Amino acid sequence: MSTARRSNGLARMLKKPANERILSERDCENRARFFEELFDSAPEPTVIMQGDLVLQANREFIRLFGYSVEECMGADIHDLIIPDERRHEREMLLHTVASEGRASLETVRRTRSGEDLDVSVVVTQVRLGPLDAMGTLVAYRDIRPQKQAEARLQHSALHDGLTGLANRALFLDRLTLTMARLQRRPDRNFAVVFLDVDRFKQVNDSYGHAAGDALLLAVTERLCACLRPQDTIARFGGDEFALLLDDVGAAEDIAGVAGRIQSAIQQPVDVGGAEVLVSASMGIALSEDGCGSAYEIMQRADEAMYTAKANGKARHEFYAAAEAATPPDDLALEAIALGVA
Repeated sequence: MSTARRSNGLARMLKKPANERILSERDCENRARFFEELFDSAPEPTVIMQGDLVLQANREFIRLFGYSVEECMGADIHDLIIPDERRHEREMLLHTVASEGRASLETVRRTRSGEDLDVSVVVTQVRLGPLDAMGTLVAYRDIRPQKQAEARLQHSALHDGLTGLANRALFLDRLTLTMARLQRRPDRNFAVVFLDVDRFKQVNDSYGHAAGDALLLAVTERLCACLRPQDTIARFGGDEFALLLDDVGAAEDIAGVAGRIQSAIQQPVDVGGAEVLVSASMGIALSEDGCGSAYEIMQRADEAMYTAKANGKARHEFYAAAEAATPPDDLALEAIALGVA
């Protein structure tokens, strides 16, 4: 073999590894570009972090939280989106990730504009490059629609659909809490008022259900105007309302509140162009009279309300122990509280 041929063969052998190296480098660059684009197009807001510093943030993170790419790169995640009162969560997450490799929770994060968002957070431990440095991949999910749906369900379970007032279940819960507080603060009395709208059935029958609903909404508005924010107003169904007057004074003061309510309700109400006049029959039970349970004081107010109706309507009556013939048993009390008596 000639010297020239040997020289050409050696050159070809030397060139081959160089070409392979070039192809390998290009392949690595392509792979890196592919994964970078894959990360950037991920559907959930995601950041790659080392410690508390953001190394990379994808488009959805930028969109959700409102920061620019430049503002995110190298920034402390606490300064970006974690409210001061939630900073302990970061340490908890990192501790869990260090031991288990992954952690998740539902929490609140803050946007650039200062809006608080309900989010779920999933943190996963990852390796950062060939040096085996450890970092975290943090994925967020906006769960505001879910939280809003849960809030709507909870609200509908505890509030009247027409008036938006508390319903029987929420009223009973608040009354129970108020009675428990009374054990600690016996100087803070309360009163329960049951109110029935006189002539509601006639209005409903004469003008229709829409007029009846309009009347109930007018009564609701007037009750809210007469009472304080700490008081509870509930609709028990039909034309029956219940009031929990918290931290009240003497019976004379409560009678004054009942008088204001009566005056407000007796004002004419426009229902579909027709002017109607109604009044209210109210029964009042006082905590200072002593009662064993929330059911019992509700039953007392109910009895007093029927006494007011029997005595001519458009008036209020306080519960008097002498009026109660035979004390109802526990099942009867619960039936009154649940509205099935």
